[in-house]
Amino acid sequence: MTTPGVNAVDARGRSLFLDVVLAGLDRTTAALSDLYARRPGTAAEQAAHARRLAEVHRRRARWWAVLERSATDRLETHRIHRLAVIEARAAADEQVRFWIDSARSWEATAARKRAGRGEAA
Repeated sequence: MTTPGVNAVDARGRSLFLDVVLAGLDRTTAALSDLYARRPGTAAEQAAHARRLAEVHRRRARWWAVLERSATDRLETHRIHRLAVIEARAAADEQVRFWIDSARSWEATAARKRAGRGEAA
């Protein structure tokens, strides 16, 4: 998908750029809601679930980064809005790290369980 220029507006004067970013954030919110509602059973399922959460949080962080670059480039954007976007991107980045670490931990647990049953890794 090509993102419209930062200053592109629709017939009502709304920012097309912001609409695209908001749609991307809305998609990641919906995906996260769905993932957080699931309850994987096994350690291997937990690891896959954590990997998927990391992937969606990574997508979310990229949308925040797009908005962050836009806010930095736009002189009319108030500093508080720029700071809020920076915090949102940083929080999403932290979630990526958390879920990657969680996936690694669940993968190790799954490997130990397989080894305990004599299964191939």
